[in-house]
Amino acid sequence: EGSFSFADAVQLGLPLTVVVTQGDRRTRFDLAGSVFTSTNGAPEQPVAGLGVVSITQHEIVLVLPAAFSAGAATAQVIASYDGKAIASNQLGFSL
Repeated sequence: EGSFSFADAVQLGLPLTVVVTQGDRRTRFDLAGSVFTSTNGAPEQPVAGLGVVSITQHEIVLVLPAAFSAGAATAQVIASYDGKAIASNQLGFSL
């Protein structure tokens, strides 16, 4: 569970992405429905069939790639404002 300004992010239409990382795997979700994965720092690759299921004031539900497994992971919300990235703290959680 984490906090972000839902009213500002949604009403102002800030471009948001959610990045989930586990070990050497990284998946980036944008609210337009695009999903990109990367392993070992390789260039991102688009992935179909995954994405943001829902976003509310207190919860973001995502479908992660099958390569993610039970264990520790982190999530981070990144907003783009005036061409600059504004990142939340990384939130640690268990899958």
